[in-house]
Amino acid sequence: MSKIKIEKKPFAETLFYAGTYTCDMSEDENVASIKDFEFTVILDINNNNDFYDVSDISWTDGEPRDVEIATEKIREYFNDLVLQ
Repeated sequence: MSKIKIEKKPFAETLFYAGTYTCDMSEDENVASIKDFEFTVILDINNNNDFYDVSDISWTDGEPRDVEIATEKIREYFNDLVLQ
Protein backbone atom coordinates (compact mmCIF):
# COMPACT_ATOMS: atom_id res chain seq x y z
CA MET A 1 0.00 0.00 0.00
CA SER A 2 1.33 3.43 -0.93
CA LYS A 3 0.66 6.76 0.67
CA ILE A 4 1.38 10.11 -0.99
CA LYS A 5 1.35 13.50 0.65
CA ILE A 6 1.99 16.74 -1.24
CA GLU A 7 2.14 20.11 0.46
CA LYS A 8 -0.45 22.60 -0.82
CA LYS A 9 2.01 25.49 -0.83
CA PRO A 10 5.29 25.19 -2.73
CA PHE A 11 8.41 25.76 -0.66
CA ALA A 12 10.12 27.58 -3.53
CA GLU A 13 9.24 29.23 -6.83
CA THR A 14 11.07 30.67 -9.80
CA LEU A 15 9.49 33.56 -11.70
CA PHE A 16 10.59 35.11 -14.98
CA TYR A 17 10.06 38.78 -15.82
CA ALA A 18 10.70 40.41 -19.20
CA GLY A 19 11.90 43.98 -19.50
CA THR A 20 13.54 46.57 -21.69
CA TYR A 21 16.59 48.68 -20.87
CA THR A 22 17.01 51.83 -22.98
CA CYS A 23 20.31 53.64 -23.26
CA ASP A 24 22.38 55.87 -25.52
CA MET A 25 24.87 53.83 -27.55
CA SER A 26 26.31 56.72 -29.58
CA GLU A 27 30.00 56.97 -30.28
CA ASP A 28 29.76 60.73 -30.87
CA GLU A 29 28.39 62.97 -28.10
CA ASN A 30 26.72 65.21 -30.72
CA VAL A 31 24.59 62.40 -32.17
CA ALA A 32 22.22 60.39 -30.02
CA SER A 33 21.82 56.70 -30.79
CA ILE A 34 19.11 55.40 -28.46
CA LYS A 35 18.75 51.64 -28.39
CA ASP A 36 16.50 49.22 -26.50
CA PHE A 37 17.87 45.99 -25.02
CA GLU A 38 15.45 43.26 -23.98
CA PHE A 39 16.26 41.24 -20.89
CA THR A 40 14.82 38.56 -18.62
CA VAL A 41 14.99 38.70 -14.82
CA ILE A 42 14.95 35.37 -12.99
CA LEU A 43 13.54 35.71 -9.48
CA ASP A 44 13.95 32.86 -6.97
CA ILE A 45 11.49 32.87 -4.08
CA ASN A 46 11.91 30.89 -0.86
CA ASN A 47 8.40 30.63 0.56
CA ASN A 48 9.59 29.11 3.84
CA ASN A 49 11.60 32.22 4.73
CA ASP A 50 9.68 34.84 2.71
CA PHE A 51 12.95 35.60 0.93
CA TYR A 52 13.54 36.45 -2.72
CA ASP A 53 16.64 36.92 -4.82
CA VAL A 54 17.23 38.12 -8.37
CA SER A 55 19.35 35.16 -9.39
CA ASP A 56 20.08 36.16 -12.98
CA ILE A 57 19.55 38.82 -15.61
CA SER A 58 20.00 37.59 -19.16
CA TRP A 59 20.09 39.77 -22.26
CA THR A 60 18.05 38.61 -25.25
CA ASP A 61 19.72 40.24 -28.27
CA GLY A 62 23.06 41.52 -27.07
CA GLU A 63 24.25 43.54 -24.12
CA PRO A 64 24.25 47.31 -23.63
CA ARG A 65 27.39 49.29 -23.12
CA ASP A 66 28.43 49.19 -19.45
CA VAL A 67 26.41 46.02 -18.84
CA GLU A 68 27.52 45.92 -15.20
CA ILE A 69 25.93 49.31 -14.54
CA ALA A 70 22.74 48.28 -16.36
CA THR A 71 22.53 45.07 -14.32
CA GLU A 72 23.02 46.98 -11.06
CA LYS A 73 20.26 49.45 -12.00
CA ILE A 74 17.83 46.64 -12.85
CA ARG A 75 18.54 44.88 -9.54
CA GLU A 76 18.27 48.16 -7.64
CA TYR A 77 14.92 49.15 -9.08
CA PHE A 78 13.38 45.68 -9.41
CA ASN A 79 11.68 45.82 -6.01
CA ASP A 80 10.18 49.28 -6.64
CA LEU A 81 9.05 48.51 -10.19
CA VAL A 82 7.69 44.97 -9.73
CA LEU A 83 7.21 43.89 -6.13
CA GLN A 84 5.13 46.76 -4.76
